[in-house]
Amino acid sequence: MTHLLLNLRDRLEIKPPIDAIPHGVRVSERRSESHRYLFLLNPGDKSTQVPVPETFSDAMDGSACDSEVDLDPWDVRVLQERINHTPS
Repeated sequence: MTHLLLNLRDRLEIKPPIDAIPHGVRVSERRSESHRYLFLLNPGDKSTQVPVPETFSDAMDGSACDSEVDLDPWDVRVLQERINHTPS
């Protein structure tokens, strides 16, 4: 079953929202017309660091993200990135 899913993922060019997601961390992505949002969840009982592109900022306070975001146990972070659209 794993082989089938991996093959399907590769054929459809499905990629995770970010590279190198730490074990146990959940990452979901949503998009609006102007932004890309990442929802980072750490349901574990240990702190962890999640590597993220520096183009993201914290959606709650607007602070810029470094190359890693710290997630405490049971922590949730929402990050945003502005999407550049060219007029059609």
